Amino acid sequence: MTGDAQEILLNSEAFPATFRDVDLGIYFIECKIPDASMKMENVQIIMDNNVLGIATDHPDAFVHKIGWYFSNRPNASISLNPGVAATEQYLSNSWDNAKTHLENFELAVSKFSMFKNGQLLETLRSVARNEADTRQQIGILYCYLAILRHLYFYGPKGSRLEAWSNFYHQDIPRIQVPYFFGALFLLSKDKPQLRFMRQEAKVEKYADGFLMLRKKEKGDFTRWLRNRAFDIIPFIMAPTLSFERFGGYSSRTVIATNDEVVGECIGRLFAWAGDQQHGDRWHLAATLPNVIDQHDNDIKLAIEHIYRGAAPHRPSSPEERKARLRNLIQISMDMVSADDRTPLHEALGEYRIYDMVV
Repeated sequence: MTGDAQEILLNSEAFPATFRDVDLGIYFIECKIPDASMKMENVQIIMDNNVLGIATDHPDAFVHKIGWYFSNRPNASISLNPGVAATEQYLSNSWDNAKTHLENFELAVSKFSMFKNGQLLETLRSVARNEADTRQQIGILYCYLAILRHLYFYGPKGSRLEAWSNFYHQDIPRIQVPYFFGALFLLSKDKPQLRFMRQEAKVEKYADGFLMLRKKEKGDFTRWLRNRAFDIIPFIMAPTLSFERFGGYSSRTVIATNDEVVGECIGRLFAWAGDQQHGDRWHLAATLPNVIDQHDNDIKLAIEHIYRGAAPHRPSSPEERKARLRNLIQISMDMVSADDRTPLHEALGEYRIYDMVV
């Protein structure tokens, strides 16, 4: 590859890059801006639970397709990272059920020698060792999602974005992934013309698709919370899963999902930047100005407001973290509707969040 081509490849304006395999219905989202220190021939694919099922049912098609898509460089090496899928399996099923799903996947792709025998069981054990932190992360997402859904459908017209920003600036755990796409969804409710560049589809269409209860979720708000949390957890876990001790390495990083809203909308909003030479976590870089059509000056100003509202994460002591989690739970209970309050409480109880604030 020439120097000019390499310069183009490493240009952040090329990201985020996402495409869909129409045969398998899988979106591949390249979510980390590569830097010059990375081994560009290495590609790590982080699979969600639905993709794990697709790959188990159609291993030949899945592996051959990712080979076609990502092995076009000399000495290319493709790694499948099922850490997200293993997390959902562990938290949603019995140990034996989760173990069976992962072992079935390992067996299905065994002829491609992508995993050592028993490697997926060790992945599941690693998830179990980090159970408390993961449950807390899911509980925090539940609160964010419940508040976001309430503001989107019932929030004050013209003030939804301000209410979301005010919520985010309180003394709570701060997670930028839901903050950014939540802000964009709320903006789309007040600005129905909001759309992505080079696309006719409006952002509001994707927001509706994410925040409305889907067919099997009707009458089951707890199930909606769980499903949407696991839709976005790959973006939150991706930096950690890229660490070598979690099966990752210096590489391009691709999230694989079959969810349309994640693939068509949320995946467009994020690129990840940062040098991993020293094992540091990535730093989130939302790319709204690169992907949102800003022909309307009001939209341009609103996006600037979203960025100004992205308060940084703060280091804290264990007691401060507990206090912030308590605040988040109380704020979410105060903000959501009476109909959603009980199922949110039940969902938080299911994930044992209340045990973490005492």
